[in-house]
Amino acid sequence: LFAANDGLECAVTYGFGWARWEKHLPGGIVTTTAFVSAGTAARVFLIQSELSKGALRWRADLQLGETRRDAAGVETWQDGAALCARNPASVFPETVFRAVSDPPFDSFTCDRISADLGKWDGSTGAGASPCFAMNLPMAKTMVLVCGCAETDALLPLTQPEAAFIALEQTQARWQETAG
Repeated sequence: LFAANDGLECAVTYGFGWARWEKHLPGGIVTTTAFVSAGTAARVFLIQSELSKGALRWRADLQLGETRRDAAGVETWQDGAALCARNPASVFPETVFRAVSDPPFDSFTCDRISADLGKWDGSTGAGASPCFAMNLPMAKTMVLVCGCAETDALLPLTQPEAAFIALEQTQARWQETAG
């Protein structure tokens, strides 16, 4: 969904506090807008799709520390609608990183090797090559939110209307700041 050396057209637009990728895929255009929501320690991915079939597969490799070697200490788990991770060996050992989505993911893995093999096996725990990998059913509007806020603070941002409002607020705040 982002600019890549894949031969597919992708227009990228940057603004203060947000970025948008318009990717031309076979069957339609997918537009992804990313921003950090004011007042919530979270990044929001607002995804609008012309595609009607298939699934969106999203993955974020987890390190949660200063160096790539710190990834070995990451612990992952599922807590209801959220995938969660923390690294007890990091300088912020109690900080939990979470990811939630709308529509909710229908399968996942927290093991990068499983994700690379296309195995959405629900793996969680410590000692794996940690990641969040989600399979979301395709929809016209999808919202993925990840950050270090509590699940209850992240979930409202997964609602498309709330995500659009948060984007407008982010753009307005940056417009005021940048003049």
